[in-house]
Amino acid sequence: MRTTESSRHESHVQENGEDQIVKIISHAGILLLLFSLVGCGGSVKRLQLESLPEPPAGKGLVCFFRDGAFLGSAVSFSVYDEREKIGVLQSGTYFFVEAEPGLHTYVAKTEVSDRLHVVVEENQTVFIAGSAKLGAFVGQPVLRLANESEGRARIKELRPIAWEP
Repeated sequence: MRTTESSRHESHVQENGEDQIVKIISHAGILLLLFSLVGCGGSVKRLQLESLPEPPAGKGLVCFFRDGAFLGSAVSFSVYDEREKIGVLQSGTYFFVEAEPGLHTYVAKTEVSDRLHVVVEENQTVFIAGSAKLGAFVGQPVLRLANESEGRARIKELRPIAWEP
């Protein structure tokens, strides 16, 4: 009879241990989802534009674009000028920001980040193409400099957006 009681007790302990692990994993997943939603901050708004504006006098314009592609389409990434968040790049969209002339380091972030150093010149538009490649858990952002003819051609097929903090 002791063997039976002992077996029941061990079985009950094992089930409780497994239940605890499942609860911990579930709670961790919920927390991760909440942190990812809260961490986004700000909102993305669709713009109605006929064309890309000219850079303001004495400044440059930097246009980030990302083609619509099935691979990585669920992943959007935050874009920073050094540490200041300037936008969110989603599949099939573009956005632009005014920039002071000089060297800028643009960073795209998901679980990892990619950096691109760009010299912005006065009264000039710079185009930066974004894409996503496969990562361990989330798509990894990739930034590359695009020439003006490629940038202008690509954004004609994309949706303009703006990020508001």
